[in-house]
Amino acid sequence: MSWWRTVLASRWRGIFKWFLRLLTRKCELERVCELERFGAARTCAIEKSLRLSKNPELRLYAEDPGTDVGQAVEHVLNVKQIVSQKNISFAQAFGVCLSQIASASQLLEEVEERRGVKYSEENEVHEKLLLQLWTALMPGQELQSRHTSQWGEIGFQGTNPATDFRGMGLLSLENLVYFSTEHGDVARKVLSHSHHPKLGYSFAVVGINLTSLALELLREGSLRRHLYSEASKRKIDMKQFHEVYCTLFQKFSAFWRDEEPENVMAFNAIRAKFKTHIINQLEETCQL
Repeated sequence: MSWWRTVLASRWRGIFKWFLRLLTRKCELERVCELERFGAARTCAIEKSLRLSKNPELRLYAEDPGTDVGQAVEHVLNVKQIVSQKNISFAQAFGVCLSQIASASQLLEEVEERRGVKYSEENEVHEKLLLQLWTALMPGQELQSRHTSQWGEIGFQGTNPATDFRGMGLLSLENLVYFSTEHGDVARKVLSHSHHPKLGYSFAVVGINLTSLALELLREGSLRRHLYSEASKRKIDMKQFHEVYCTLFQKFSAFWRDEEPENVMAFNAIRAKFKTHIINQLEETCQL
């Protein structure tokens, strides 16, 4: 039944598009740029239209238009037989949408690349980042040594934090450092919440897991609408991903306390519930 519904929906969509083109003398992409307001709504609608296109080349643009957006726009104009001189506003609006789609795709590539970098104790840059995290979260308190149980105070599992970064690589450390330095007061407040005698959790370990969650949301597309909405204010780049992470950490800390788990064994269940909550929030408002 599900397969038949998909087939019928696809055929109805095709008939409806044909009728609207006959009526308006404009393709779906043109109609979207005219009817949808600038921002997330328009870019998401353009992305959906490209993804559902019968033309395989246009479908690829929904994933990544590439770095030469101007060339991609010209290609679409030719495929859709749109005269750019007669519809300059469309070419400009469509180009902005493709630029945002491309930026989101490039961000995912960069995030995946950072995740793939393994933490190394032999790497001086990595070690400096780790010490920067300690200094930001525990100002005025010095580490007794590189391998010490003190790391447990900020939520690492053992005497050597390097072992905790295996799953998310350097990306998770960079997220933690960004949160702790750019939003220091908030990060230290969240750290104090993690020390609660009943509702406590391991700050750093949870932070690494939230890097995984942020990456999941980016891979699955849930974050794209938020990024497109923010693109009108600032460029979609790595800083955007860090800011999303910071927001997720703050929201998870509050969500965890509201759920009042009996112990940390409830983490996976609460994480799944939190992810659903965030996805619903993104769908409703575009904003975290």
